Amino acid sequence: MELFTKRIVGSKVSVFFIGDIHEGNANFCRDEFNKTIQYVKNTAEKRKVSVILMGDNIEAINMGDKRFNTYSIDPDYKVKDLNNLTTRQTEKLVFALRPIKQYIDYALIGNHEQVAIRDSHVDVYSLLCDWLECEPLGFSALGRYIIDSNARIKTVKMAIMHGKGGGGFREGYWLNHILDTFKRYSCDVHVMGHIHQLGARPFKRVTVNKVGKMVYNTKWYGASGCYFDTLRQGTASYQEGSKYPISDIGFLELKIDSVMKKKEKGWKIKLHEHRF
Repeated sequence: MELFTKRIVGSKVSVFFIGDIHEGNANFCRDEFNKTIQYVKNTAEKRKVSVILMGDNIEAINMGDKRFNTYSIDPDYKVKDLNNLTTRQTEKLVFALRPIKQYIDYALIGNHEQVAIRDSHVDVYSLLCDWLECEPLGFSALGRYIIDSNARIKTVKMAIMHGKGGGGFREGYWLNHILDTFKRYSCDVHVMGHIHQLGARPFKRVTVNKVGKMVYNTKWYGASGCYFDTLRQGTASYQEGSKYPISDIGFLELKIDSVMKKKEKGWKIKLHEHRF
């Protein structure tokens, strides 16, 4: 478990959760990923931006892995790339992320990177963080975004992790799984990757404030989506023969806005889904 604190001065802040990119797989949705990068870049022109990479950023399946299949390799890669496939995938991802590199603050490690490190003894996770100059948060982390808007301070507490578990067999699996996973956490925002589903749900909680009045607060729970097609004509994904649901292509954006209207003053926090 890692801890982090990010301080941002501004009245409008967007935190992006982008993960399960799977650069290097033939089912990688490159066009949608490039559109995401452009969206983040455009958002940064009008809001303060921070990006968190949620793990499984590269495919990281090489010839020693039982899931290895030549039909699952992105045709952009050459035969000679098989000698250092995970490093080449990391290089290509870093190159693709260059337009938003300055906004990438943190990166989680996914199970794909973990297996690659174990089997090939190449620490592609450290390479990724070094080349992007972002902070490694390991598998899971607790942190705070402290937003300063004209001396009005808002602290948003987060629990984030790459996650574990399968795709589930029922439509509500993703939400139930995330609620169970974060059951021992008490933060404002809880986000997990890994399951290739995209969703954001608020839950109201009741409490007592410092002057003894009953008040409601909202806790957000999210699955950060992916860029990996479960099924694609002409390829052979290792998920084809499984019962995994069709993956959700997209990402999450947490908007933290200072509100200064006459009848409404405070902070507005909302987790948004962006689907392709």
